[in-house]
Amino acid sequence: MKVTFASVMTASVLMLVSMQAASADWTGKAFYKPVSEETLKLSDGRVLIRSVVAGYVYATSPGNPFDMLYQTCSSTILVTPDGGGTEQFGHCDALDADQNLFAITFHDAKWRIEGGTGKFAGMKGGGTTTNVHAWPDGSYLITWEGTAEK
Repeated sequence: MKVTFASVMTASVLMLVSMQAASADWTGKAFYKPVSEETLKLSDGRVLIRSVVAGYVYATSPGNPFDMLYQTCSSTILVTPDGGGTEQFGHCDALDADQNLFAITFHDAKWRIEGGTGKFAGMKGGGTTTNVHAWPDGSYLITWEGTAEK
C-alpha cells in the first residue's frame, strides 16, 4: 500500500485572524503542490513520511485580509503497520504581498496560530481543515475554517 502525503494530509493549512481587536470567523481554501517527500519504514512496521508542500491560501469569507498568501508546510506523518491509521504533525509559514509572515502548527486536522510579524504580530486562534480533492501528482485542495483574534 503506497501512502503519500496528499492522501493523508488533512491538517495543513492556515486559518487566519481579524485585523481588529475583536475575534472573527474565517473560511477559505488552499491548494498545495509537493516539494519533497521522504518515506521510511520503521522497525515496528509503522511508516514515517516527511513531506514539504507549497501553495496558495484563498479566503472565501468577506473581508478576510489573508487572501492570496503563499504558504510552505512541513509535515511528519506516522502510518500504522496495517495502513489503516495515521497521525500527522507539522507547521506552516505564510507570506503576504508585503512580506508579513505568520506561522501555524497542526496536529491531524486541527491547527493553531503560533505568531507572526507586521500585521500578523500578536495573532492567536485556530481551527480545522478538510480534504477536498487529491490529484495523482500529489497536489491537493483543502478547505479551512476557524476563529482568531489580534
